[in-house]
Amino acid sequence: MPSTTETVAHSQMIEQLELFRNRTGEYNKIYKYRWKTSMEGLRGGCKTWLDDNCEDAWGWHFEKSHKDNASYLVITFQEKYDLINAKFMMPDLELNR
Repeated sequence: MPSTTETVAHSQMIEQLELFRNRTGEYNKIYKYRWKTSMEGLRGGCKTWLDDNCEDAWGWHFEKSHKDNASYLVITFQEKYDLINAKFMMPDLELNR
């Protein structure tokens, strides 16, 4: 039978895994706070940055433009502070529309 210390350590590890899983962006997952970009895809470096720096869940999907019939990337966030952080801190991107 596991000791109390082992049980607590196991519980903490599960909590950390849940936090990590919840922070990873998901395709077609739409949250309240939106960032409509001028990009037609989500580059791997962007996803890595968002996974590493967002404190809560985020997702991405595409919306068709009525102007040029192209599909543009929309990144959405569960929390407003992640949207603000991404807009100001995500390096080397020209995502704003």
